[in-house]
Amino acid sequence: MKSWDFLKDILPVVLLNLICALFLFMYLMAIGMGRDEILLVLISWFLILSGYFSIQFWVKKKRIDDINSTMDSLDQKYLFAEIVEINENAEQQVYFSHMKRGFRSMIEQISKSQKEKEDYKEFIEQWVHEIKVPLTSIMLICENNLDENTRKILLHTGKIEDFLEQVLYYARLGNVEHDYMIKEVPLDELVNEALLRNKQVLIQNQIAVETAGLDYHVYTDSKWLIFIINQVINNSVRYKNDTPILEFISSEKEGMVRLEIKDNGLGIKESEISRVFGVGLNFGSIHK
Repeated sequence: MKSWDFLKDILPVVLLNLICALFLFMYLMAIGMGRDEILLVLISWFLILSGYFSIQFWVKKKRIDDINSTMDSLDQKYLFAEIVEINENAEQQVYFSHMKRGFRSMIEQISKSQKEKEDYKEFIEQWVHEIKVPLTSIMLICENNLDENTRKILLHTGKIEDFLEQVLYYARLGNVEHDYMIKEVPLDELVNEALLRNKQVLIQNQIAVETAGLDYHVYTDSKWLIFIINQVINNSVRYKNDTPILEFISSEKEGMVRLEIKDNGLGIKESEISRVFGVGLNFGSIHK
């Protein structure tokens, strides 16, 4: 607490005491008391008042320092109202009591929202996995009976599978740290798996695929990286030209591997560029 802030708080009391001191001075002069006696009374008055304000200042300053220290030491700041006690006047106690009730209500609402969000996430994950079972059966049947019609079915079921993957991964975005597993994997296997998932789309759109320098082992989360590559492939298909080529090129620089995914497509509209992330992916701790 700063001295100036304290002075602003006590200013009304100081002004009141000055006015009272003026009236007392006029009264004592009127009843014939000597100036020295009056001066002694006024000096005594203001010495006592100054002592009282000094004690008040140090008490409040210590209290505020303790409150600030308690707040800084808390990891969960919203618990502050439950820990700190206010031992001030009745008005402040009523105000602080209502504030604590408000904080408790807010914490209850946050907990309820988090529970609903977690329940919704679990429902989405379970729903996606249940839908994938018949979808996988359809794809297996089509692959075992390949003709023009089943290839079209495979193309559309592949799109459905992509949409399901998007729903699943977006549902997990709020808890990535619980679904993220870093391990050493061959980069070429990750790229090939992503290409395999999009095989029918690539065939139907007659997209040529070229790879170079993928003989690295990288540390990453396989599921998330394949998901990202899959999204890039889908964008490439969306913006393809008449003779589409999709390239996967990796290179090493300063202990990092950079995976570049390039195509010769029509390009993305300038208005949509801000919605697309960069396609350069970096990995650490690599070796061939």
